[in-house]
Amino acid sequence: MISWKESAQEEVRVIYEYLFDQSAAVADDWSDQLARKLTLVEQFPEMGRIVPDYYISFIREIFAGS
Repeated sequence: MISWKESAQEEVRVIYEYLFDQSAAVADDWSDQLARKLTLVEQFPEMGRIVPDYYISFIREIFAGS
């Protein structure tokens, strides 16, 4: 299970709303891509690199898009 900080949830909402103001299709594509990445992380929790700032094995990051 992925744990979300409230601030992270808010950031996702703000990003989605910003993208939606530009283009609903772009916002939906971004949201779909995020959902796919989250599904991968749930299935493979050790994928991605360890975040250098923390260097704790269970805090990892993956990138989506460009």
